[in-house]
Amino acid sequence: MNFLHILHMTRSNRDVPPSDYLLKIESFSLVSKAMDNYLSNYFEAGGYKWRLSIYPNGDKKADQGRSTRSDDRCISVYLMFAEPDILENGLAIDVNFKFFVYDYIQKNFLVFEYAYEQTKKFHKLKCAHGILNLMSTAEFCDASAGRYLVNDSCTFGVELFVKKNMATKAVCLSNVRMPKNDFCMMRAHIWKFDNFSKRKNKLYYSNSFMAGKRKWRLLICPRGDNQCLAAGVELADTYGMFGLNKWLKKANYNPKVYAMFALIIHDQTDVSDLSTNFRNDCWGIFSEASTCKLNRTFMDPTVLHDPSKAFILHDVLIIEAKIYHIFFDKDI
Repeated sequence: MNFLHILHMTRSNRDVPPSDYLLKIESFSLVSKAMDNYLSNYFEAGGYKWRLSIYPNGDKKADQGRSTRSDDRCISVYLMFAEPDILENGLAIDVNFKFFVYDYIQKNFLVFEYAYEQTKKFHKLKCAHGILNLMSTAEFCDASAGRYLVNDSCTFGVELFVKKNMATKAVCLSNVRMPKNDFCMMRAHIWKFDNFSKRKNKLYYSNSFMAGKRKWRLLICPRGDNQCLAAGVELADTYGMFGLNKWLKKANYNPKVYAMFALIIHDQTDVSDLSTNFRNDCWGIFSEASTCKLNRTFMDPTVLHDPSKAFILHDVLIIEAKIYHIFFDKDI
């Protein structure tokens, strides 16, 4: 990627929103903890398809030498050309672009752009340009200022100048609110997996359960990689993406669902002592191409068969899934 350093960047304020793309992120703190990089859906601008790439805690691979202190971190933002295959035979596209962050106090947009309105060349070998240090996370997340992050929500945008401008496309990465009284019925599912020793080395699926108004299933493979117990979850009602498209109402390209969940193997020695359970918190991205999140090395066999515990008792293994946050892309 081509990175923009602070000396080559200008900041200004503008009342008019970006003409091409807006992205609202709800529950930014959860997203920043769960995702290294959020890659938006496709949008059209200047007759081409693009994506907005945001690193809430900075692009760590691009800046290997920077400090790991939280107060030194910066948000990284890139514009990605989404149709590299059309750039054959040395064809390139010259683009001038600006990034936007909404200012809730001034009620306008903070605009970031290359100095002197420099254009950047997108071609098959370089399909992304952007700003490595857009803004420090300390400035962006300053709760006392309440300028860019309010009620844990924020808005980014981008504007391109190629040959022509298309209508603005606005998308929200929305968090499904889990009803408090649905914790047991809707958010958690316990599966008693019996006859464990007699099970074949294949995937087994639990009955479906509800979370965030969607159907999910638990997955188990008794012997995954290196004889480990494999476990995961599946978004169970996306066959043909008909249900997912209907749920997202007007998803344009490759709609995705993001879920934070915990997989728990119960220690049956003392069911009242939750501290002895084996727990793994996970983050999954579900789409038409990938409806399940499976960890093939979820639990090492030495841990699973630990004689001081009873993860398997009377040939029964008890696994629990708790889905506690769901995000999805939707039009706004």
